[in-house]
Amino acid sequence: NTNCPDVKVIKFVVNPIPKIDLNLNGQANELVCSNIPTFTVTIDAGITNSAPTTTYNYQWFKDGIAVTGATNYSLSVNTPGLYTVKVSYPATSCDKIRTIKVVASDIATINSVAIEELTDTNSISVTVTGGGDYVYNIDNSFGPYQTESFFTSIDIGTHTLYIKDLNGCGITSKVFYIVGTPPFFTPNGDGFNDTWNVKGIDPAVNASSIVQIFDRYGKLVKQISPVGTGWDGTYNGTELPSDDYWFSVKFADGRSSKGHFSLKR
Repeated sequence: NTNCPDVKVIKFVVNPIPKIDLNLNGQANELVCSNIPTFTVTIDAGITNSAPTTTYNYQWFKDGIAVTGATNYSLSVNTPGLYTVKVSYPATSCDKIRTIKVVASDIATINSVAIEELTDTNSISVTVTGGGDYVYNIDNSFGPYQTESFFTSIDIGTHTLYIKDLNGCGITSKVFYIVGTPPFFTPNGDGFNDTWNVKGIDPAVNASSIVQIFDRYGKLVKQISPVGTGWDGTYNGTELPSDDYWFSVKFADGRSSKGHFSLKR
């Protein structure tokens, strides 16, 4: 009956929603070190106004599954995953969801160190695995580091390779040896270059290698161990003259090398 209108007032209530940062720009994302179980980070619900944290209820989820007992404003985590927190008013069903991505990094695992030695430009090439962002250095853990895993023009001798994770998960190291032969020696008793020997021998692999030294006529003047003090420039107690001498090395690992050097008096 259109001639009999009726009017009823219906109260329409608009409940507020929590004021939080949804982390759409990813600035609240975090990183943990998978190689350090005690490494934790704290993520939170991101309240953007001055309301006390007790104003809201919270429930945290990891990869879509509720985290048991995680009903506080913040959460300490040490494993990677996609974390969400449902923030709601206690008296209403109005809520917002904040999402935080936690990724993992870790210390490098050295798979191999390929060494090119007994050349004028000794070099190494390093192969590593791991989830980190790695930089490399030789002989100085404080740096400077380089992003390339290849080094050239390395001096003969014992060295330490350092690999650092830029995400702060640690430094791994490895000792390596660059085998080489000094081009000369000066046995004058001044404490510098007084003996000659192959340098950079890995004692665990090549300690039993044999080094033979010959004069220009092919006469064997000395046989030495690469882990000993070296040749002092004498033959049967007699000082040999300044000249070029030749050497032959038979490494315990099956390699061999030949070359020459100078004795200077």
